[in-house]
Amino acid sequence: TVAAAAVDTRLPGSPDCVLLMGGSGSRVGVSPGRMEGGRNMAERRSATRPRLGGWPLAVPGVLAAVGCGGLVYQRWATARDRRRLMPPGRLVDAGGHKLHLLIMGEERGGPTIVLEAGGMATSPQWSLIQPGIADFARVVSYDRAGLGWSQPGRAPRDARTIAGELHTALHNAGLPGPYILVGASLGGPYATVFADTYRDEVAGLVLLDSVHPDQLERLPPQARRALAGLRIVNRVLPMLARLGLTHLVDVTGILLAGMPSKLPADAAGQLRTFAHWPGHWAAVDAEVSAWDVTMEQMRRALHGSLRDLPLTVITAPDNPGMEAMREPWLDMQRELASASNSVRHLVLGGVGHVQLATEPEPTRNVIQAVRDIVDLHGTSAAA
Repeated sequence: TVAAAAVDTRLPGSPDCVLLMGGSGSRVGVSPGRMEGGRNMAERRSATRPRLGGWPLAVPGVLAAVGCGGLVYQRWATARDRRRLMPPGRLVDAGGHKLHLLIMGEERGGPTIVLEAGGMATSPQWSLIQPGIADFARVVSYDRAGLGWSQPGRAPRDARTIAGELHTALHNAGLPGPYILVGASLGGPYATVFADTYRDEVAGLVLLDSVHPDQLERLPPQARRALAGLRIVNRVLPMLARLGLTHLVDVTGILLAGMPSKLPADAAGQLRTFAHWPGHWAAVDAEVSAWDVTMEQMRRALHGSLRDLPLTVITAPDNPGMEAMREPWLDMQRELASASNSVRHLVLGGVGHVQLATEPEPTRNVIQAVRDIVDLHGTSAAA
């Protein structure tokens, strides 16, 4: 028989209690510690402690279960949305992946108008502008790689890469030049770099409240903080979308300053659906991550081959809560206009950044600006 060994398992400050561990054939038991009035001190002390139960240990498990459930739900929801939300245009090869192009007025001659949406935005952004342009010209809107209906593209997502993919897709779609580029916000750098890179195929450029390459350094602190916060949000959104958490709020409505609510119902629904697709936000993050490279490419393009290119700059300087940025923004917009000797700069007082695509009067100004360059090209061609 092996003698039982007494192993002291007490923690500092614990009641007297010794675990008896026996060898073969021995028994395991608990030796009572000091007793007071027939009651174990351990029981007495435990009676005075708050009983938390096991819920703290359960929290990680609950969170993991919620996260897994969110992942499964979002994969199902994305697959469902892609079945239901068929692209209104066509998918065209852009060099190893396909871009979604929506073409209107295809039977019309003359220049092809190419609409380049802003950051986070997609082809439905142009739903109030594209039909108006289609009344007099062939016009195409599209989704950059990874956004909306388009397939993901190669990295990095800088302006030169994006311009090259668009150029390939336009040719593969049978859409001939010359092109008139219309770039809104972050679409401005992409359109500018396209115009400089393929200058011989470009007849004009329209910049709608375009990003300026030096704006992060020159805007007031309030605006810089807002832009910095937006970049952080863009980093987090892909993860939130994968967990299905973007369904809890109108993400697109918040980030695009209410744009969806002011567009036709079908376009608004498309924008809101894209906001739940993890791949959409991953593409947005990839574009923002290439900001510095894109801005340097835009600087070079502005001092490149655009000097004789017909250029219209439309500025919307009055954004609620951003009054301090009005004058520096106007200065930077004037600098964009100085890239060409054939320029028209239109400042729309009382109009904000998003209103250029959502309000009747500003959208009419955009359509007319495009028409003016089309007419100018026709006059030049006739001469």
